[in-house]
Amino acid sequence: MMILRPTPQDYDELLTVWEASVRSTHHFLAEK
Repeated sequence: MMILRPTPQDYDELLTVWEASVRSTHHFLAEK
């Protein structure tokens, strides 16, 4: 496995993955 620094082209996909993980694990957060 290679760990690479994200580039601006990766930001949309990274944000999508981050948001999905937060929504799956942080049920106590209010939707705002």
